[in-house]
Amino acid sequence: MAAQVSLAEQYKINGNSSYQQGLYDEALQWYSRAIEEDTQNALLYSNRSAAYLMLKKYLEAYRDASRSVELNPHYCKALLRCSKCSLNLGRVEEARQMCTAARDIDPLNSELPALCEQIDLLQQNYRTYGEQLLVPDLGYALHLISKCCDLAPGCLDFQFKRLNLLIQMKRFTEAKQRVELILHTNEVSAELLYYRGLCLFYLDHLDKAMTHFQHVLRLNPDHVESQQAFRRAKNLLRLKNEGNQYIHDRRFSRAYETYTEALKIDPLHDAINAKLYCNRACAAYNLDKYDAALDDCNIAISLDPSYIKAYARRAKCYGAMENFEKCVEEWNTVVNMDPTSENKQALQAAKRSLARSKQVDYYKVLGVKRNASSDEIKQAYKKRALLHHPDRHTDADEATKLEHEQKFKEVGEAYSVLSDPQKRQQYDSGMYAADGFSGGKMHARNLFTQVFPGFNANGSTVHFCFS
Repeated sequence: MAAQVSLAEQYKINGNSSYQQGLYDEALQWYSRAIEEDTQNALLYSNRSAAYLMLKKYLEAYRDASRSVELNPHYCKALLRCSKCSLNLGRVEEARQMCTAARDIDPLNSELPALCEQIDLLQQNYRTYGEQLLVPDLGYALHLISKCCDLAPGCLDFQFKRLNLLIQMKRFTEAKQRVELILHTNEVSAELLYYRGLCLFYLDHLDKAMTHFQHVLRLNPDHVESQQAFRRAKNLLRLKNEGNQYIHDRRFSRAYETYTEALKIDPLHDAINAKLYCNRACAAYNLDKYDAALDDCNIAISLDPSYIKAYARRAKCYGAMENFEKCVEEWNTVVNMDPTSENKQALQAAKRSLARSKQVDYYKVLGVKRNASSDEIKQAYKKRALLHHPDRHTDADEATKLEHEQKFKEVGEAYSVLSDPQKRQQYDSGMYAADGFSGGKMHARNLFTQVFPGFNANGSTVHFCFS
């Protein structure tokens, strides 16, 4: 028996040496060997508890500290260590009881004030956190539960509460990082897999999320949250794919209805909802519902400000609504975000449309379609020029004379451009810079005389009588 005690003592000494050098895994092994030799030694359990604490294995540390107190209820160091372990696990009442027991044994112990203060602080923060949830002030609640996590790093309940808040606040990337940190220091559990799956779900990795939820349900078939999350993910994926197929088949009304149904599933899911709104905008656009399409694009961009496709689709909506300045502005944004040749071409096309929108519509002036032939343009000019020729309105009042004179000039300018293939091509592309009939442009009356050779340039009519 004496040899066993001696061996346990030697292992303890070795463990203490390793602990002092910061070799906590090694110290753990020595203390475990010592305990094997002397299973009733409260000091050995207390020392191993300290090593577990340094390795952040809070539950194991708590078990050893509790065993030490069980073996020696008057061992003050074990009581203090058990109080610290309880605090780390978020067990406030147990931490306070152990602290009180230690004070009864050693009222002047130097560790007591700081430990009691931490216990009080944890209790206060957690109570206030609960109050903020009722307000609700999620930001402050997150701040408070984070403080609780710092004071009780081994309390998974606090960690899960923080994850819930991060998800409610749509801070999904941060939530996933937190899950990975927890998994690094804890065993894989159904709850942890559920939270990682939930983060993947909201980060738009639906397939991976569904795999996680299925894994959770294999571990715990009654895990209600995973059942619900799995159904949400499955339905979202199904409806999104169905809507996309309807778009592909040009069944735009069905696509619009399907995306609308999908958008009801989870209002928190910004990533996929942005895509659904953008896709629904595509359906609305093809149904000539440009206002509805524009609204959906706006929502998609508000949900995901980096979503290039939504900006491009909004640009197309502006173009269809003939808001060409907005259209150009939007394509500029798209090109800055993604300077592909396709986007640059779309920008140039929008600029040409804007330029055309600022031109006089010569086709409208002559009353012809944009694909009118040269003969149709000439016939239209003759008709409009005769209608508005100033000599036809010599007896009219001054306002009427001026009105017809202006229209006569416009008709002449329209014909001078549309009858010239090169000018017409420039005009159609938005590159024609009109400056009326001044300077190098042909005078309206001279043009009229060319088309109507029997009409005197000085204003007298030879073959035409206006009445």
